[in-house]
Amino acid sequence: MPAYYVDADTMKCASPSGFGGGDKVWVDLTFNGVDFTDNKFEYNYYAFYGSFPKSAPYDATNQFIQVRGKGFTNDMAILCILDDQEMAPLAVHYNLIKCPMIVDKDKRRRLKQHDKENTSKHGFGENDFGSVPFAIKLEGVKQSFGNFHYYRQCVIDDVTPLIAPNDGKGAIYVIGRGFRDDFENSKLGCRIGNTLAQAQLLDANTIRCTINNELPLIEEGESLLVTVALNTYSWAASDFSMLPYGVSAMYPNMGPIGQSTNILVTGKGFDNDLRENGRCKFGTEDHYIIVEANVLDNEHLICKSPADAFSLPEGASEILSVPFSIAF
Repeated sequence: MPAYYVDADTMKCASPSGFGGGDKVWVDLTFNGVDFTDNKFEYNYYAFYGSFPKSAPYDATNQFIQVRGKGFTNDMAILCILDDQEMAPLAVHYNLIKCPMIVDKDKRRRLKQHDKENTSKHGFGENDFGSVPFAIKLEGVKQSFGNFHYYRQCVIDDVTPLIAPNDGKGAIYVIGRGFRDDFENSKLGCRIGNTLAQAQLLDANTIRCTINNELPLIEEGESLLVTVALNTYSWAASDFSMLPYGVSAMYPNMGPIGQSTNILVTGKGFDNDLRENGRCKFGTEDHYIIVEANVLDNEHLICKSPADAFSLPEGASEILSVPFSIAF
């Protein structure tokens, strides 16, 4: 790379492209293009990938803004800038900078500033507390991440159902107040235990949480807290927990057609408030038979295979495998 003379003690070089965040290179100088100094000064490349969250409740506590990237070190001069206020980061890691999420309750000042900069009132009202700019200054160079929005935290009043299979198929409905996705940088989310679920706003009082991943089976006496957040980070307080149930094995796993066989089903979550409604299902969605289940304890139940014969297509084998599931 070419070097430029500044004064008798200073030369200026442009850093070359082609390196990624976290790369380290040596820097030396030459005046004849052949003989380089042997100082091997270290130059570090860093990269910013983005910040999260981009909004939060106006009265949030014990939370921070994550700036994700690569190549950060503790000896770098780093400042977090929120609402034009410069602050030292809470922590610096190789791929993460943690910035304070200061709470400025001066809603009137921010609303006034917002009105000057924006003509649209979309997503702005009594439950909004304005937006402020957020940026990082690293070695004197400022990197902007757009606006950070403050809002009023939502409230959870009810959750249904609270007993459901753990297979990751189905929906949970959260009832409450202050649910919305119309403000700047909103990112609606659901969480069941430590599992994130897709959130869909049905109205200001209802969120539909779609579970796409299998939930863990838990020990007796445990449950998975159900909550929502308008930014998928600042989770609302919740008094509602879900009890998932699921099957891990069954014995025997075969029996004669036309006769009832006692089947011992093992799993977790059987000893719940709906245990008296336990059922076992044999067959597909188009052709099935349902029998009652007898719950023994949280990890065991018994059901009898149906004596009714499944109809077989002409020429089919007498050995028939059918799907098995339970429900309450």
